[in-house]
Amino acid sequence: MVGGLGTPELLIILFLFFMLFGIERLPKMARSMGQARGEFSKGLKDVVDPPELKEGFNDVSTSKTEDETVSKTEDEKE
Repeated sequence: MVGGLGTPELLIILFLFFMLFGIERLPKMARSMGQARGEFSKGLKDVVDPPELKEGFNDVSTSKTEDETVSKTEDEKE
């Protein structure tokens, strides 16, 4: 049972699908639906976790603090 549909209902839907589109178009449609799903998932991932924010966080985490910079500069003067 899928989403409230039993086996007889799914068979009727499958039969109507084949009557409308034909069995020879099924692989092409499945391939295009898979590609669309992949692109959608990729786009959703970019919206949830944008790459430009990741780069910004990496820059912040590797930057030096003011105290480290001052102490390094004072060591170089000596």
